[in-house]
This record gives sequence, C-alpha cells and structure tokens, in this order.
Amino acid sequence: DFDLVCSAVKSYSLQQSGLHGVREDARDMVEFMQANGAGVSCLSSSGLGIYALIKGTRASQELRDAITRNYGYEGPAVFGALTNNVGALLTVHDEPSN
Repeated sequence: DFDLVCSAVKSYSLQQSGLHGVREDARDMVEFMQANGAGVSCLSSSGLGIYALIKGTRASQELRDAITRNYGYEGPAVFGALTNNVGALLTVHDEPSN
C-alpha cells in the first residue's frame, strides 16, 4: 500500500532528522516535491540528497517537469527508478521425506 509506505518513511525520516538545521534550499525542495505530487519527500540519511516516493509514471513525469520549470534546466539533477510493485514472494518447498 503506497500511502502506508509513505507514512512509515515520513515518520521514520522525521524521527531521524526532521528538517531542523537543514539548509533552507534543501527544506524548500522537500516541501516543493511534496506540494507537487510526491507521496513523501525526505532528506537522505547523509543529508546530501533528497528523495521522493511518487505513485505512477505520469505523476513522476509531472514532478520532474515541475522541478525543471521551477529550478531551471541547470537546477537539481533528477533521477527516477521504476519499481516492480508485485511485492514480496515466498516459495516454500516441502522437505524430502527419508
């Protein structure tokens, strides 16, 4: 469930660092991403990057376009990754009987 994952990530991120003492431009980017479709946007654990979870290809493209419009082509680098949302799979094999 996308919303549940976003809630957990946001809760964990805020517990670990929050946005206290964060550079203003980084805080602005986190808020910008959330205002433009990200389910959650947070600083990486090193504080050197910002990541967001976005549901759907269209929403991802729209967020990248909004970042480019707002910050310019020479602004932040944006990387995207598609995920396989099938979830975890567990295969149990019966042990051979002797």
